[in-house]
Amino acid sequence: METDPPLIDETSVETFPTPVATIYGHAETHWGRLHRLQTPQTEWGGFSSCDEWELAQWIIKSGISQSALDDLLKLNIIKQSLNLSFYNKQTFYDIIDQLPS
Repeated sequence: METDPPLIDETSVETFPTPVATIYGHAETHWGRLHRLQTPQTEWGGFSSCDEWELAQWIIKSGISQSALDDLLKLNIIKQSLNLSFYNKQTFYDIIDQLPS
């Protein structure tokens, strides 16, 4: 029955008299930038308030058609009294698309 040879630690440390690297500054990585851009701006995602977040949830869960959503958002009572951060189906779905999956 053969046994494995003992493991040999081949790690070595050498001390250098001068620095081996220089830091020229700090920058955001590509992935860090993408994450920052995709992270919602408020605690309610891309929506401006809890009320707007709840309306968005209702819109998605209700199954309302996109044309009916556009008609709803065109109503003066909606535009004037709610002051939503979205004003048509496109701006609404743009916010939805920016939410983390």
